[in-house]
Amino acid sequence: MTGYQENLFLAVVLLWILAYIIARSHEKRLKLKGITIKPLLFIFRIHNIEGFFDRIVARFPRMRPLFDYSPIVVFPLMLAGILFLANNLRMFFTASKSFAAVTPVIPFVTIRSPMLLLFFFLSIPVIVIPHEFFHAIAARMNGIKLKSGGIAVIALLFAGFVEPDEGSFRGAQWKARLKMVSAGSLANTIIGILVIIFLLTQPYTHVYLPSEVANLAYAQPSGIFVMGVVRGLPVEKAGLKPGDIIVGVNGTSITSTDDYSKLKLKPGSFLILSVLRDHRDITISSKTVEEGGRTILGYYGLTYRKPYFPLPALDRITYSFLLWLSMFSLMVAVFNMLPLYPFDGGLYLDSLIEAFTSNDTVRRSVIGAAYALSAILLFGNIVASILKFGFISL
Repeated sequence: MTGYQENLFLAVVLLWILAYIIARSHEKRLKLKGITIKPLLFIFRIHNIEGFFDRIVARFPRMRPLFDYSPIVVFPLMLAGILFLANNLRMFFTASKSFAAVTPVIPFVTIRSPMLLLFFFLSIPVIVIPHEFFHAIAARMNGIKLKSGGIAVIALLFAGFVEPDEGSFRGAQWKARLKMVSAGSLANTIIGILVIIFLLTQPYTHVYLPSEVANLAYAQPSGIFVMGVVRGLPVEKAGLKPGDIIVGVNGTSITSTDDYSKLKLKPGSFLILSVLRDHRDITISSKTVEEGGRTILGYYGLTYRKPYFPLPALDRITYSFLLWLSMFSLMVAVFNMLPLYPFDGGLYLDSLIEAFTSNDTVRRSVIGAAYALSAILLFGNIVASILKFGFISL
């Protein structure tokens, strides 16, 4: 950890200690208000939440088909998670260069970058609240009673929860239980897909897509999109700005970063840049400089492909947050469906098996085998990642 991270971590620990000391002296009063504070654990529980979600169900009856088909929608997520882990673990032994690192997301442990920590904590409510809301809505649509709901803080992790009545849940038909447990990953899938669709309106996103997919949302390359300019260098003083599109250098057409690289410029080269700014053609004169043995102009850019449905370009921080939000949301959707306790996939498999057999011995055997396989694949990938890459942190 950096000094900043160590101080922040220490401040959080001291805050927990102080909160726990205060809570001990007001334990009964806090309990009446639904508040529980223990070492590294805060829970605010609300009872009598059924009426709230019943009103949502009554007000939006057209949502029902979405929840009715949620088990079908999320089943491929379960398969995708299992197949990815199995194939990735195979790669570790047979084609190690293609092996992808798998690591748990733990703030200040596996996530250390201050910016990524900010993105992670901002993403949590966007991911967790709809996840739990969908669970609750699906429960009430299918007659499953709700015991409570609320928020929780576990160490540095924020979470929301909806707690079904255990008897009502176990007594419900397997189809009703299946719809309820599927709803959370459905919410995260919707969020991830909607954010990605929005990001397709941005000039950056095509670099993360296979060319076949990018061709569906973007026009052909037509310049270099300037994402940033190095301060103090001639090109900044000449007026090049983020959002500009370089379409020519010294009269030579530029359609991609590869075209610019082929120019093979030398330090001190005088350049006349043809730039597109706010749909206007302008000209900027500058020169290259030498830095670290390389010839640079002093901008950060990527090949520009105009989105077919363009919106104003986001700044890099906002764009990066939305990109990470989409990845976090889809990762939760997929890995939450692994048939492994305490993930929703475990309850999903339990409910699904009931559709084929009511024999408890068979059901427990299948669930036990699925749990064991998922655990081996998941933890096997994590151990293999540590063996290949060492302790991974972002």
